[in-house]
Amino acid sequence: MINPAERASICGIKPTVGLTSRAGVVPESTHQDTVGTFGRTVRDATYALDAIYGVDERDNYTLGQMGKTPAGGHSQFLTNKDALKKAVFGLPWASFWALNDAGQNAQLTELLALIENAGATIINGTELPNYQVQ
Repeated sequence: MINPAERASICGIKPTVGLTSRAGVVPESTHQDTVGTFGRTVRDATYALDAIYGVDERDNYTLGQMGKTPAGGHSQFLTNKDALKKAVFGLPWASFWALNDAGQNAQLTELLALIENAGATIINGTELPNYQVQ
C-alpha cells in the first residue's frame, strides 16, 4: 500500500533499509522493503522504532547499522519546537508538492506556518535534480 500512515491519518516512520529486520516479510524490492512503525504521534512511532531496530542475523542488511545507530535509541532526540530555531528546510515545490491535491497542500501550508513560527526558515524551490526528465 502506498502512504499507509497518511491514509489512516496517523504518523508513520519508514526507516532506511537495514535499520529494521525484514525477516518474515514477503519481499517486493530488496532495496526498498523496510519495516516501519506507526503511532498517534511522532513520539509514539519513535518509541516503537526503538523497540524494533537492530541487527538481525536473519537479515544481512541489518549488519550495515553496526556502530552507526545511536546508543540509547532514537527517542532521546525527541524534543520540542525550540529545536527548530535556525533550522533550514528546502521545499521542492514544483517537483514534488505541486502534485498534491488541494487538501494536502492546505495541510502542508499549515505545517509550514508552524515550522516558521518555531523559528525555522523555509526555502521554496529547492527542486529535485532532473525532476522534469521522464
